[in-house]
Amino acid sequence: MEPPGRAIDASIEFFRAGWRCVAPGPSADRWAGICAVSWVVDASIAVKWVIPEVLSDEADRVSDGEADVLAPDLLLVEVANALWKKTAAKEISPREADAAFDLVRRSGIDLRPTVPLLPRATDMARRLGHPVYDCVYLALAEREDTAFVTADHRLLRRLSARKLDVSIVDLRTL
Repeated sequence: MEPPGRAIDASIEFFRAGWRCVAPGPSADRWAGICAVSWVVDASIAVKWVIPEVLSDEADRVSDGEADVLAPDLLLVEVANALWKKTAAKEISPREADAAFDLVRRSGIDLRPTVPLLPRATDMARRLGHPVYDCVYLALAEREDTAFVTADHRLLRRLSARKLDVSIVDLRTL
């Protein structure tokens, strides 16, 4: 049996990465527990679910299992735009883009309204010097107290230089 301190430390690490662990009994030293994962994802992740790209396998891990996957409803606009770009670049056909968008739309992502997130996202954008539309995802992760997963390297670079009270997961680390 693992010493209680190590098990609790492991549970804290799961929590920081988006995992929610529940001790099975009244004693805090028994963390054999039931864990469920919760993530906020952006379009860089959702597109990888439906179009084979570098890190698509890692993106699939985010939605595998009992995960609660959240995103602002802005996600659908950003996915549609990314698919349009791929169509314009002749990487995929319009028919493939439409099918991919439909898969994302029906994927079971728990879409949350963007408008209530805008005041906090705007504040974050000012602090980070980064576009509001990316900060909407951060605001949702902060509000829901869960991890934000992204493959957006520009955003990750910006976040590495500034401290926010949001757990950020670089898709390359999954």
